[in-house]
Amino acid sequence: SIATSLYAASPGFYRALLFSVYNDGGTEFRSMFSGTSHAIWKGLVEQAIAAGHLAPETEPNAFAINLGHVFFACILEWVAGQLSLEELELRVHYGFALALGGFATERSAGRLRERVVTMQKKLWRFWMKKAAEAAECQEAPKPTRRRAPSGGGRARS
Repeated sequence: SIATSLYAASPGFYRALLFSVYNDGGTEFRSMFSGTSHAIWKGLVEQAIAAGHLAPETEPNAFAINLGHVFFACILEWVAGQLSLEELELRVHYGFALALGGFATERSAGRLRERVVTMQKKLWRFWMKKAAEAAECQEAPKPTRRRAPSGGGRARS
């Protein structure tokens, strides 16, 4: 939600920036972004473990990398123009809920399962809405009646 609201303010700028970073920015440029984001993800995982939402055997670095992969896979699809911001957010929430469910404590597992089901339903509704909109745009044009050519259509000699 934070990222999509940020990107929504200036989508063209952020698409261009992220395209540059991940397309031809080189490893040095990418590391400026990925190092910081890993620390953020890892901190959030550690907080979830400390709060008793994730099992104590959860390895924060590995889990943070997985969350980052979910997020950045969706970001790159958005950068390429394959996702809208709305679908980007839905997919990230769904992917995170699936990942978190794997290490959720008993006390958090039920809520995460509900979240997964909710996100599945939202994604399905989103996709059905988009399919209906696409079908409306692709309706075949109604045939028009053509007039017979003047002269009765007879060949001239």
